[in-house]
Amino acid sequence: MAFEVELKAWVRKAEALKRSLDTKEGLLYVGFEEKEDTYYALEELPLLRIRKEVVNEERSLVVTHKKRSTIDGIEENLEYEFSVDPRQEQAVHAFFTALGYRVAKRKFKRGWRYRQVHTTTTPGLTVELVHLEGLGWFIEVEAMVETQDERRQAREELMAFLASLGIDSSAIESKPYLQLIG
Repeated sequence: MAFEVELKAWVRKAEALKRSLDTKEGLLYVGFEEKEDTYYALEELPLLRIRKEVVNEERSLVVTHKKRSTIDGIEENLEYEFSVDPRQEQAVHAFFTALGYRVAKRKFKRGWRYRQVHTTTTPGLTVELVHLEGLGWFIEVEAMVETQDERRQAREELMAFLASLGIDSSAIESKPYLQLIG
């Protein structure tokens, strides 16, 4: 089972950070991204997310449920997800509505995605500099791992990457975006 190990940190100077990311050795630019997330719930807490995503004009639609946990501000989420043909978006929303789910929240992010390649000593990292509508700028750094040892290693790697950009650990936001957007 795959775990997403992820941190997000507030960014004060997005343009300067973008220049740093663009020139960082070992970091590959993937492209510009836009994400529209719709969260569905049966009662109060959102149970699943439908993400409509466009990266470099390539569209995708992903349905996700996460079992969340946070350790020292870093999320370790067990993810269950699958992709759906983006042309089926309306049918997917209608399906969950028919099952009794209701739209609980929406979230919009835009920004740039990078990838640090997996090596024998480090997990591959996905790095995103994003603007979250209504909140501001964040850097997100994540790794997908399988084992407990890999989870520990990924947490260390995420912190080291953040420090390599000159971002202090005090900028890490431990609350999920859904709590922040209200």
